[in-house]
Order: sequence, then C-alpha cells, then structure tokens
Amino acid sequence: MGREALCSASWRGEEGRGKALLETASVVFRGDFRFDLPFHEIKLVEVDEGRLRLTVADSIAVLDLGAEAAKWADKILHPPTLLEKLGVKPGMSIYAEGVNGIGTSERGKNHDLIFFGAETAAALKRLRVLARWIKQDGAVWVVYPKGVKIIRESEVMAASKEAGLVDVKVASFSATHTALKLVIPVVKRVKR
Repeated sequence: MGREALCSASWRGEEGRGKALLETASVVFRGDFRFDLPFHEIKLVEVDEGRLRLTVADSIAVLDLGAEAAKWADKILHPPTLLEKLGVKPGMSIYAEGVNGIGTSERGKNHDLIFFGAETAAALKRLRVLARWIKQDGAVWVVYPKGVKIIRESEVMAASKEAGLVDVKVASFSATHTALKLVIPVVKRVKR
C-alpha cells in the first residue's frame, strides 16, 4: 500500500522512534526495535488521538501517526483487492490470456488492460502481438511464476523491450506469481 511514516512506537514493553511501513499485508516498524504484524494476525484496530493501536494475540502495538492514523486504520481494515491494486475499474475493456479469475472481453485491439500469463520464457514472444492490442494509454500485465529458473524478470523485461513496451510497476499477483505492468512509452504514443 506504500505508506510510511517516521514515528514513535511501543511494543511488548519497548518504546522508541523509527519508521513505520504499511505494506500490502502487514504493518512493519523498524527503529530502536522491530516488529512485523501480518494483517491476518491483527485482532483489533483502534485510533485514539492520533495513535494507531493494533491488538494481536498476546500484545498491543501502538504507532503515534498523528493525522495519518485513521487512514492507516482504514487501509488495514479495508485493504484493496488484487484487481484494485492492478488498476481495474468498472467499464474498462479487459482481455485475459492464461490468467484465471479475471473477467475478459473479446480478443482483438483497443483494450485498457491485458493480463497475460507466461509460464516460460518462450511464451513471452506473444507480447509482440498483445502490445498491439492495448489502447495508447493501456497496459499489459505479465503474470509469471516467482523465483523459478524457467522464466526470470530479466527475460520478461527483455521481451517487453522487444515488443516496444516499458515496465512501470511490479505487484505480487499471488503467493506463487508476480505481475509486471508494461506500457507503451509516452514518447511513442500516437497523438489524437
């Protein structure tokens, strides 16, 4: 979720200053001491006078975030869905190939977003075709396995360059897959 703040914190009898990070699935504090609280372990989220109180099974973490405390609480209690994180909005034209669980339009051109599942480096050749199917301000999300030797991020990036696309964002798609967002470079977009 990308939020961070320098703040005071307390946890299990320790108090100190450091950096609090609101990650995709956890709240992290690094400073005079450390903690990492996965959202699924947080039993209660409270905000009181700018302090965010996070109750887990055996302890309470307190982060003094000031005006940001309520925003952090909302993000913890209502994290964005995967599709929201990937930029999917109602009314968009979306095409998915090799990716399950995403509603899709017909094959062909003029899509806002394309989700392309690539399980091997050889499959990346398909990007040349898919790059022509997106709108000028559209994107192709390449979804590929994490931490395997059959396809690497460097190969995805090389294939995107060959297809005339550039990478602008990376996201965790699942526990086993990463997604890399590719777009047409602004200088190469056709002016209308």
